[in-house]
Amino acid sequence: MTIELTDIVSEEDLSFTKIARFTIFVFDGTEQDKLYKGITDLKSSFSATQLSCIYHLLLESNQGPILKLNDFCKSRLESESVSVNSTRRHIKELVELKVLIRDEVTINGELKSSSSAYRLNTMHNIHLSIMEKKQSKGKQGNDKAQRESASRALNAMGYTKKDLAYRSYLSAGYLIPKDVVPTEYQALAPAKRSGKNFRKIDFMENGFEYRIEAKAHDHIVTQPALLQLYALINLAISYNAKMLSTGKIETPFQNKAFPAHYLDILHLRGQKDSGQARQRVLKQITELRETQYRWVNLQPNSYDHNMPNWMQGYFSTSDFQYIVKLETNSTVAPKISAESKETETSPVLYFITFHDDIIEKIANAEIFFSIPWRIAQSQPLIFSFYMTLRKKQVSMESILLTELREMMAFAGTIHKLRDDLEMELNTFYSETKENAYSYNLCGYYIKFNENQAGEWVVNIYCDIEEMVRESGATYKSPKSAPTLPNPLKTHSKKAMTVEEMTFNTSLEQLMAYINTRLVIPHTKRYKLYKIIKVGDKQIVISGYTTDSELEIMAEFMADELNIQLLLARLCLMEFKKQFQLVGYKGQMVSVEQFQHLFQRLKCDGILTRPEFQQHNNDLIAFLEIIKSFRRQKFECWLQGQYELLISLILQTLEP
Repeated sequence: MTIELTDIVSEEDLSFTKIARFTIFVFDGTEQDKLYKGITDLKSSFSATQLSCIYHLLLESNQGPILKLNDFCKSRLESESVSVNSTRRHIKELVELKVLIRDEVTINGELKSSSSAYRLNTMHNIHLSIMEKKQSKGKQGNDKAQRESASRALNAMGYTKKDLAYRSYLSAGYLIPKDVVPTEYQALAPAKRSGKNFRKIDFMENGFEYRIEAKAHDHIVTQPALLQLYALINLAISYNAKMLSTGKIETPFQNKAFPAHYLDILHLRGQKDSGQARQRVLKQITELRETQYRWVNLQPNSYDHNMPNWMQGYFSTSDFQYIVKLETNSTVAPKISAESKETETSPVLYFITFHDDIIEKIANAEIFFSIPWRIAQSQPLIFSFYMTLRKKQVSMESILLTELREMMAFAGTIHKLRDDLEMELNTFYSETKENAYSYNLCGYYIKFNENQAGEWVVNIYCDIEEMVRESGATYKSPKSAPTLPNPLKTHSKKAMTVEEMTFNTSLEQLMAYINTRLVIPHTKRYKLYKIIKVGDKQIVISGYTTDSELEIMAEFMADELNIQLLLARLCLMEFKKQFQLVGYKGQMVSVEQFQHLFQRLKCDGILTRPEFQQHNNDLIAFLEIIKSFRRQKFECWLQGQYELLISLILQTLEP
């Protein structure tokens, strides 16, 4: 279809068409009346971002016959804090879903070949498109194919589904083995994928000159991939801890490979499941598999004299790789299309084997560095900054930014370092108490300023008790260290009694029974909560279920199912560990913040609005609301700006 613009608006209103290329939306003014109810009925067929984009278009359709794409992007940025690139992506997705139709544009009969117009499709055609998409997905069997492929791969590799359930063995803090990622590797790693498959940098330490080279077939390890490495290490530790505690292995890494499901990886990274997230996981693990590191001595004649002792192992290992063997469900148990003869399955389950040096460092360590989970889930720059403060054991001092840049192996200028750090710290770590510092990085109080010589410095004060507690370790005295014992040492010393093994078997059987028989089917794959039907009552459990609420649930379940109270309690605790906490860029909403907003919305009557009556439960209504939160709402929530947050929620709910 071709749209003649002079049929819609007068030539005086077509000044924007003087530019060589333009994109517009065209409305007839009836879109909201014709589409709002139908789109709302089909809302489960769209993502939250797609739905938000559609509703915004319907709102704009009453404002005039033409809307420029740039103006629409700007409007979403101002009202919903959705970036321009994201809005353009959402428009593309809606075209693929046939919610939007793209037409050619003419002015006085002259075709504008480089310009186009979007218009909203009819409800009938949108509905047909959604049904065709669902049928197509069913034929391809995407989700089902992945599950079947993962199940077959587990069997082929000698694992069971129970072996994958090891998330409960994660430690209170995020474990960081010593010397796994040298600072030099951080300097070599690009901030993001940029097409580099080779890089080398010359270094000097105490007069000793050396070079490190990184090469890969496709792309060398990036900074996000190094954070991915730490997530994989924590999964490897928790998997081996479970195998040791259940008696399936006798020594750590008895089987060098360990299974890692992509959902567990995303959980440790504090990221939500999406197609893009899955691709990132695959790319970053592939980087760790393909990248080879080579250390070159630039002073071979003074090898023994100048080389620091800690380096000698790196020079004796040629072509080091973090991951030496990698299998996935797609390689072990692929599903091949009968028509195209191509693999229909994508990697969702990884079987990873670390380099022997990494395995040795993990298995033999008595203690690990422990860091807060939200630091591990932060941007690479914040992670590197925090780790630098920890390694240097900063207590109270001023560090020149030139020195900090060297410590962190930061590639940019000191001004770039300060600006980037302040941008991240301002978002999540602003200090709310009245003191001399601007930020609180999990116990490290921070402020940037200039010294008397005009040099930029960062002033740091470490509250030892706060820093230790934030790390997940136990604080007993000022000499307490932010470290945790190696779980592999703990579990390898502990032999299970017959009673313990029987109890664990009963717990696994109870969880399997609840998952298959009692969990309400449509909530089985929910990331935030599940509904469990026990007797004539429904139990809603999430990652924010409080201890007192969980105890009440356990007592009720024990009575209804005629089981031990301890068994019911532990079962519900295991369920609770499965759920994601909500947050933004690694900073999670606390239980107190969750309960505060829940009670506010409940008292204000927002949870009893007509659109939530189908849930028949205030908590479910609340969880459904926060599912669609994005940056602006999370920032308000995390900063305690509840009045503004509630007004934003009400704006979203308005038709």
